[in-house]
Amino acid sequence: AVGRLPPSFLQSKARLIVIDRDPRDVVVSTFFRLKRLGQKFRALECHDARLKELADACEALTLERTYDDFDSEKTSLALGMDDNDDYQTRKRSATEDVSELDYGDYYEWHAQYAALSAQLGDRVLWLHYEDLSTDPHGVCERVHSFLMNKPATSDKIDAAVRFASFDETAARGDDALRKGVVGDHKIYLSREHWDAVAHQCCRRLGGYDAMHYQIARLVQDAPSALKRVPKSKRKAVKALSVQTRRAPSDSWDLPAPGSTRASSSWFKR
Repeated sequence: AVGRLPPSFLQSKARLIVIDRDPRDVVVSTFFRLKRLGQKFRALECHDARLKELADACEALTLERTYDDFDSEKTSLALGMDDNDDYQTRKRSATEDVSELDYGDYYEWHAQYAALSAQLGDRVLWLHYEDLSTDPHGVCERVHSFLMNKPATSDKIDAAVRFASFDETAARGDDALRKGVVGDHKIYLSREHWDAVAHQCCRRLGGYDAMHYQIARLVQDAPSALKRVPKSKRKAVKALSVQTRRAPSDSWDLPAPGSTRASSSWFKR
């Protein structure tokens, strides 16, 4: 995580932009990303035997396995690359950069960057994926002001938002895109798993101010998780949870307890 930044970063005046996202949506997005990478590796396996192994692992992957790996503090998600020695020494593919499969630990990654954000102060701009979806113009204005120290013209903001939009990016052939929505976990995950992620996130990240937005969103769906947040931070998280308004794309009716819409048996894909 932070260790991948250039050694000179801390001593420089360079600025850093961090974007967080609801961890429940990250689980779902990671699963589908790995499944699509499996198709990509399968098409290229004739060039490299390593790609066949990766394609097999991706095809055998289930959403449940992705969640289990996500929530177990492993080094790499879902592909059995969790042995530290193997992680350091395994041969990289000459055809495909497999490092993108090494997603690492969501909680540790965010903990490290939240701590760095507190250290660097106004050199860090901390954004939320959800705001990119609901207010792209506002976020773009913040990014421009942060980097350029002056506001941008409306034409420049409009052009940037249009260029980065889901439809425009898809038209350029970016195969990493799938939906670009907020709240997809409500289709694929059960309430039990929302609660488990909320408790884990509150326990491991509740002490970092930068993570209070995501924690406040989680607490809205799992109020009991608030007790995992350090006592000194609970009041702030609770207040933010009350203030945080869900976006239209994130506000459809939740499945009733026991509903088959998001059953605890999960989808095996």
